Amino acid sequence: MSMGTTSPKRLLSFKVAAACARGLVVKPGSSREHVAVVSAATDKGIGILQNTTTAANEIAEVALPGGGAIAKLGGTVAFGDMLGFNTGGKLIKVAQASDRVIAMAMEDGVADDLIAVEVMVHKAESAQS
Repeated sequence: MSMGTTSPKRLLSFKVAAACARGLVVKPGSSREHVAVVSAATDKGIGILQNTTTAANEIAEVALPGGGAIAKLGGTVAFGDMLGFNTGGKLIKVAQASDRVIAMAMEDGVADDLIAVEVMVHKAESAQS
């Protein structure tokens, strides 16, 4: 795992709804101050958690679109793949057109690796083979 090169991170701080692991995709929480780990592929992921939290209301550093991040994988990816997320918040290759995209892989990796990504939010235009 080489931790490929990325652009500088764009970070904002939020409070977490519950304990969260570094590298997972988060969505808006119960208030404008909170985020929670995504729980469905259709959730509106806003960024990627850059620190591990151990309890609710701890501070989360969230990498936002337009910058780099470190992300936790839920499967095998290759440099340049467009990444969505699974129900546990880990990043995976988009499976079909219209999937939500949260990042682009900046290096290869396998399930549970932490890799460098560029954060972006949009819908996929095509599936990744």
